[in-house]
Formats: sequence, structure tokens, C-alpha cells
Amino acid sequence: MQEENKLYSEEVEQNILGCMLVFDECVRYTKEIDENDFYIVINKKIFKAIKELEEKDDPIEIISVKEILKSKDFEDKKILSYLVKITENVYTSTNIEYYISKLKNYSIRRNIVKEAQKTISNMYELNSEVEAEEIKKDVVQVFSNIKINGKFYDKDCDMVSVMTETIEDIDNKYQKRDDYKYHTGFFDLDTATDGLHEQELTLIAARPRIRKNSISIKYS
Repeated sequence: MQEENKLYSEEVEQNILGCMLVFDECVRYTKEIDENDFYIVINKKIFKAIKELEEKDDPIEIISVKEILKSKDFEDKKILSYLVKITENVYTSTNIEYYISKLKNYSIRRNIVKEAQKTISNMYELNSEVEAEEIKKDVVQVFSNIKINGKFYDKDCDMVSVMTETIEDIDNKYQKRDDYKYHTGFFDLDTATDGLHEQELTLIAARPRIRKNSISIKYS
């Protein structure tokens, strides 16, 4: 049980739900979260109720959520008490994105553990004639298919997709290595950085009086 506690955070889950119940602007984050990102059952149900209300464009508040859960065999007083509890200490929505990133991190870790346990179990059932290299490929594929989320992607991407995009980006920059459009004219600097690049931040650091400002002003 102690190890299992490392794969979720009650505080994180409650803070996200509390923000959604207290601050209208936080409801938009329902599109970035899945019900299964929550570990605690009651929190799964509350999030599902919030999403249901949001899709119907109904008010999202303690009473409306309570009514949905009440219709699904949750005890009226207990659910009301729990909803009040998770909202009473929510004073700002400033950190909701931080908590969502933590929630996603826990969710991904649980998925990795789940797939690892399944893989270990399958190892005992495999035919002894199956080649080790084939087993290795299957295992790598299983973990590569685990979904990840990020602000830099329009939608969920698996690890293979992210790696492919990164390699393509590197290759694209390599193909343009002879494009001197963004070269500074300082040979050593251009050799080290391959020139300046769009959508990138280049930091120039050196000891005092090395004329860093001159370079920055000239090429800013």
C-alpha cells in the first residue's frame, strides 16, 4: 500500500476538482483530463459529473454535482460533505496547470506500472521457443504506445510519435545547415551553434568585457 501511494496524490486530485467547482474559468481544463487520470474512485465520479454538466452547458456547482452523484447511489450527506471539503480551502486557480501536470504524471506512471505487471505475467506464459529478440521488440512497443500529454502537442501523442517528430526536426535543421541566413559571421560561434534558428532562444555567456552586448545588439 505504501508503494501504491506514490502513484497518486489525494491533494492534487482534490485541488483540481475544487478549482473546477469554485472557478468557472477552470472548467475548460476538462478537455485536457481523462476520468482515468484520477485514482480515487469518488474523484473519478466527481470529474465525470463535472464533465457531464459542462457538455450540457449546465451550471457547475456543488449542488448540481451532488444531484448527479446522488442519482448514482452515492449517499447524499456524505457526498455533500466531501464536495464542501474539497472546495473550502481553494482560494485561487493560479496553480491548476501545475496540479494537472502532476495528475498526468501520476497517471502515466500508473499506466507504466500496469503494463510492466502485465508484461511480467505474460513472460511466464510465453512459449519457450519464442525468440528473445522478438520478445524484446514486443515489450518496447508496449511501452512506446503509452500516451503522454504536453502543452507542446495539439493532442495526446505516444512516445514513438514524439521521438519521430524530434528526429524529423533535427534532420530538417541538418538539411539546412548550409543556409547562412542566420549565421552571425563569427566562425567559432556559428560552428558551435550551427547559426541562429527561428523559434529558438540562443544564450550567449562569457566573462565580463568579452563584448557579448555588441554581438547581441548587432544580431537582435
